[in-house]
Amino acid sequence: MFSKAKPATPDAPANGYSYVYGKPDASKQNACPLLPKTNCLYYKYDEEKQAYTQKVVCGAEAERPNVTKISPAPDRVETRIVTRNGKDYRDTVSTKCWNAKVSEWVKVEHKFSAPQFKLGANTVIPNENALFKGDIQKKTSQSTENRVDYRETVEYIEANEKNILAVGEAKEGLISSGKPFVISTLPYEATKEQLAKEQQGASMVYKIFGFLALAIGFYLILNPIAALASIGGAIPLIGGLFNALSGIVGIMIIIAAVIIAAIMTVILTIVFKVLRAITDNLLAVIAITIVVGLAAFYLLGMLGGSAA
Repeated sequence: MFSKAKPATPDAPANGYSYVYGKPDASKQNACPLLPKTNCLYYKYDEEKQAYTQKVVCGAEAERPNVTKISPAPDRVETRIVTRNGKDYRDTVSTKCWNAKVSEWVKVEHKFSAPQFKLGANTVIPNENALFKGDIQKKTSQSTENRVDYRETVEYIEANEKNILAVGEAKEGLISSGKPFVISTLPYEATKEQLAKEQQGASMVYKIFGFLALAIGFYLILNPIAALASIGGAIPLIGGLFNALSGIVGIMIIIAAVIIAAIMTVILTIVFKVLRAITDNLLAVIAITIVVGLAAFYLLGMLGGSAA
């Protein structure tokens, strides 16, 4: 969607998904607490304190750096259904647990400040849904008060003579939202390149999980065939019949697998694009797409098992 933004001239009100680039004219000063700055175009402040809770942790969670083990706790016992050679078995898994003290950072205070500004004839109203890109400064400090550790994090864009880019859905020169709604200290092409790099990393994760989903799906589909093969090896009559048909069945399986892979690729691509149009949260889109793919493959595997 970002790449489809249309350029708008600063001296005319923009309409539709557009981008405007120029020197901002802020109507008021935006103070930047904790900073030697008098005016910030964007300012976000978070204060956290370290809190300790005592609870039971198990497995890998007990090995995290923020966990201090106190004493052993009863093991966590789980029963799982595992499929081997087409049959379901119950496996009991025991995980070591501990009574432990866990330290976590808890948010105490949050401040966000980004006053509206003008780019020529267009007014930009930032909010926390906007993606701020470019020359973003970040400072973190820690302190201790009454034996409690505090952490303060400040993100800001200093208001200066630099040009600002605003990309969003414009209505008669008012820009306050968009998919995505972007405010950047970089020009349009540089911001586009930065967003592309960020999405490229996320899409690589999507491809890896997509490959795993395909592998699991094919396993679920072909598992009933493996069960037939094991039966054929144990019973001579069935074994002879299975060997006679294995060549034809094998070819049919390969063709079916290719068709299923093509169909699932189309379906997952459509799901991915629809979700991207609804939300800008790429991780949520990837997670939902993977769940849909696994569910579809599982249903196909169940159908294959019933047919077998």
